[in-house]
Amino acid sequence: MIGLLVGGLGLATQAQTIQIGTGLDGSGNLLSTGSFEQNYSEGGNALYAVVGYEAGSWVANVANGQWITPSDALGNLTDPQYSTTTYTRTVDGIGTMTGAFASDNPGELLVNGVEVVSTPGWPTTDDSDYSYWTYFNDISLGQSVNTIEFDVYNSYGPTGLIVAGTATVNADNAPDGGLTAMLLGMGLVGMGVIRRKLS
Repeated sequence: MIGLLVGGLGLATQAQTIQIGTGLDGSGNLLSTGSFEQNYSEGGNALYAVVGYEAGSWVANVANGQWITPSDALGNLTDPQYSTTTYTRTVDGIGTMTGAFASDNPGELLVNGVEVVSTPGWPTTDDSDYSYWTYFNDISLGQSVNTIEFDVYNSYGPTGLIVAGTATVNADNAPDGGLTAMLLGMGLVGMGVIRRKLS
């Protein structure tokens, strides 16, 4: 009875899957080349980013993620050298996220300010971060509002980031001002009344 009461008022816990890829619109659809990134904000030495692809060494775009590169306010690509570009977004809800990213040059993923995974990248190693995917699996999103941040350092030349993945979160974990507790209390009182009547 309690479960029905709470569920009937829309308080039941529901899982929600969110696309966290780059180069997507708010519904998870691919943006066209040259479009401004919509879900990640840019910082460091870039104020804007657009969907763009450097043919050749970069891993190919996928159905749920595209390369984004720094740009000016008009959408013209820029190559901030010897600097770090920060790409940040927030995800509401407690849960986990899984996916992969590649960056040009070295990149790292931080969740709520804590580094989760990083890539040394060229010229630190012979392998290039933009030639393969770096995976992250079942990363905890432990806050009601989680900050996902990718930091990409550019040595010189083209620079960019591609992210593909999903976050699965509890969509109904916002505080309800004690309403759930009140309903549970009412349910328990009601059960007590029914029990007394039956005895």
